[in-house]
Amino acid sequence: VSCGAFHTLVTDLNGHVFGWGSNSRGQLGFLSPGFPSTSVEAPSVVGDLRGLYMSSVACGEYHSLALSSDGRVFSWGCNKYGKLGWAMDMKSRIGSGERYVVRRIAAGKDHSLAISSDGAGFTWGRGDSGQLGHGCYMDVSEPKQVMAISATISERCGIIDVGGGNDFSVFLLQNGTAYICGRDPSQNDDKLYLSPVLLTLPLTLEREFFGQIMAISCGEVNFALLAKSGALLLSHSNFSQPAPDAGSTTTEVQERRVVWVKEAGTIRHMVCGASHMLVAA
Repeated sequence: VSCGAFHTLVTDLNGHVFGWGSNSRGQLGFLSPGFPSTSVEAPSVVGDLRGLYMSSVACGEYHSLALSSDGRVFSWGCNKYGKLGWAMDMKSRIGSGERYVVRRIAAGKDHSLAISSDGAGFTWGRGDSGQLGHGCYMDVSEPKQVMAISATISERCGIIDVGGGNDFSVFLLQNGTAYICGRDPSQNDDKLYLSPVLLTLPLTLEREFFGQIMAISCGEVNFALLAKSGALLLSHSNFSQPAPDAGSTTTEVQERRVVWVKEAGTIRHMVCGASHMLVAA
């Protein structure tokens, strides 16, 4: 299951993709006359993907991605900033002339992310905050490998998970470390990380070592890191309403908060929403 700002996609046991919600930018994939152009109230199968087994889906604000069982990535919806890649069916072409098998996908608001089977990370789409991790502010219309991470990791320490927010991306490595690029939602300044930087974590929490990270999840302006020790690091941006006498100036409070999760071994899944998160145990 994946939720965008105004639409939802799911895959069933047979590998079919169903979508519902807003279709204003074609993010549901329903372009035939038989479907409404603006909204779909009930889950409906994405017909163009029939005959293919889709293992996962990812939703941005106005675009969608699907990953097939053989490692191909499909994209549809709004292509502003080039976030769909160069074609509706990328046919596992990640990079210029090279072919990779993709094993994980994710979507930010206006950018897309993927991990190949050998642990390399790729991003494309909007890059004006450095969220693509390519060392610049440029948009990228084709999947491009994040070389800054690739240059610092070994063959035994590839990327195993990715997540995207409004204007940032988080990468989880096999050794339990995490990197971020773009605008860190927990920082009090406007600094942008054009290339991925190591996320600093508290060394201890209640006399326990924070430990290696085993899961990540990203929302619009927040992300969460779950450690093997059971510590849950919540990093987010809180927007508070201005006081009556404060004029029209809003106050933004940003912080990182660490929460101890008892019996972390029972947690099966965690997911961040736009400004909240859920944990399933």
